[in-house]
Amino acid sequence: MLEETDFSERAKFLVTGIERRLDTIIASQATKPVNPEDHISKYRENNNLLVEAKTDLSLARTLLSQTKP
Repeated sequence: MLEETDFSERAKFLVTGIERRLDTIIASQATKPVNPEDHISKYRENNNLLVEAKTDLSLARTLLSQTKP
């Protein structure tokens, strides 16, 4: 929806970042942790990546709300 707007490049950048973070989380969850410490560490890393992806999604929604219908 943001194609052909002033925000198209920014939106592409945000979408790429979101997809990259989600792919990293999926790949991390595909491997079984060796010990509880590793499991907790991966959880924290994945949680941080998810927060960053949600922030980028919020920014993309803001850009979308700023475009003309």
